[in-house]
Amino acid sequence: MHFTPWQPDAPWADQVEAVFHYSQFIPDHHIERVVPTGHVYILFAFDGIQRAVFDNATLTPVAHFRDVWVAGVHRDHLSISAHPDSEMLVVQFAHTGAHAFLHRPVELVADRVWPGDAWFDGTLPALHAAAQAAPSVEEKFRVIGRWLDERFAPHRVAPAPLQSVVDRLVADPSAPLSEATASYGYSQKHLAAQCKTYVGLTPKAFHRLLRCAAVVARLHDKRAWRWADLAQEGGFSDQSHLIRELREFSGFTPERLRALGFDEDQVNFFALDRRDPGPG
Repeated sequence: MHFTPWQPDAPWADQVEAVFHYSQFIPDHHIERVVPTGHVYILFAFDGIQRAVFDNATLTPVAHFRDVWVAGVHRDHLSISAHPDSEMLVVQFAHTGAHAFLHRPVELVADRVWPGDAWFDGTLPALHAAAQAAPSVEEKFRVIGRWLDERFAPHRVAPAPLQSVVDRLVADPSAPLSEATASYGYSQKHLAAQCKTYVGLTPKAFHRLLRCAAVVARLHDKRAWRWADLAQEGGFSDQSHLIRELREFSGFTPERLRALGFDEDQVNFFALDRRDPGPG
């Protein structure tokens, strides 16, 4: 796979966590499970392939997307198709960054994958066409960058008190939520409303997501974790709490997650039909 990241020097750079392009992707599976990261994504495909989102339980297709689509922040896992010879460009907004470009409360796009014309004032299909016509990856990035320049609304950047809470949660998801919110300075109701506007989730749901994602990352390091220790370090009340939360979050028990194996570059992607890793 050819992977090219872009690190723009722009006024909005803090609001966009990553922009990258990849091509010649050859997966060894057809369906993959994606566990949430707490971000909003815009995904551009330049290969003409129709992608599918599957029902998590039955793995039957429930939606199809081509060319460009928007993935809102999700509380729990997604099951999606994987295709050989894929070429895509991805914009990954920072945890509070999408609002400055979406110009709508981020909770409106949460827990769903949307067709490209549904949000961003319908500008994404034309943007996809312009990026696809660009003769090089670098020029594709410039096309996307000009659109981000036009969409960026500085007055819609997350307020500093909320950003401080989010930064503390990201830095230490295992800590109690009350520690991250103690110095917020406004009511919990105000915090919840602000968090839904800029992150897309309530503080409690966002904290749960980050805590479960941190456990998935720990499992990736292939250490011989004891589940009780993992629960304690992760901020869970006990081993049963960890297993219950992780099953809801990822669809798997910790044992099955570890058995499935990790993509070395994307720790939140798991192949579902490569092999049968056992019960769980």
